[in-house]
Amino acid sequence: MLLFEFFRWWYSEGIIVRIKSVMNAISRTAEAFSIGMMFKTLFRPFKRISAAGSGVTQSLDNKMKELGDQLISRFIGFVARTTMIIAGTLSLILLLIGGIFLVIFHLFMPIAPLIGLLLMLWGGIPYVAI
Repeated sequence: MLLFEFFRWWYSEGIIVRIKSVMNAISRTAEAFSIGMMFKTLFRPFKRISAAGSGVTQSLDNKMKELGDQLISRFIGFVARTTMIIAGTLSLILLLIGGIFLVIFHLFMPIAPLIGLLLMLWGGIPYVAI
């Protein structure tokens, strides 16, 4: 009777718990990388750097320095955010693939002793003697 209760739990509530844990891991990873926000702020400057003073009138030299600083800052921000988007996407893909394998493994785990017994009776996995 206990064996039947185990199988009932394993294939009903147990599989639901396993799927929820995989989805929770994917959700936390997506939140950690914030891929949507990275896309929204892709071309924003990495840091605000201002070569000019706070005065109203600026010389042409200061305006050019400020423009150069802004372009460099935006390029650095673009590279950093693109790297994070790629890393986050790869992490999510790997988590999804790993989660699918984990759920499949969960389904076949109770019959693993039976498979092991059949392999033992069959003669096991053949090996090559050195």
